[in-house]
Amino acid sequence: MAVAVKMRARNSVACLIAVGITLTVASGCDSSPTGPAAPQAGKKLSNDASRLLTKMPSLLQTKAHFNVSNNASKGVACGENKEKYQFSAKAHMSPVPNIRQNLDTSASGASGFLTEWGYDLHAKEGPLRKSDTKYVVPMFDKKAGAQITVMLTQTGAQSVDTLVTGTTDCLRLK
Repeated sequence: MAVAVKMRARNSVACLIAVGITLTVASGCDSSPTGPAAPQAGKKLSNDASRLLTKMPSLLQTKAHFNVSNNASKGVACGENKEKYQFSAKAHMSPVPNIRQNLDTSASGASGFLTEWGYDLHAKEGPLRKSDTKYVVPMFDKKAGAQITVMLTQTGAQSVDTLVTGTTDCLRLK
């Protein structure tokens, strides 16, 4: 009988350990080695944001040169053995024909491209129209741990300032 009690106790402990491991993995605990490492997420962020920059001028039916101030090439420490990556670029585009229509089209187009690349829109209703002259398109890729936001602002009768920013989650180094 004493042997049976010890066996049950060992089995109970083993079950508790197994349940604990399952809950840790299922909850996405930061110490889990699954999911993207920070450098992988940074590379995806940089590639996707750069691809989007090449698409934006055609959406607005104009030419543009983006000034990339941060290309997500270097990680920023954000915890023990963790880092995140950031991206930032802006452009002044002019002339933009049919500016009101093209603001709508380019906000939807940016959302469409990012959706094809694995991102989801933060807002259920679509790109956020902040005013007649400003749109914000917040997108995130939960699997990659990255988010990109596109802000389009009409700054003149036929000109638009475009800001593309992005960041990764605070992720493990390796």
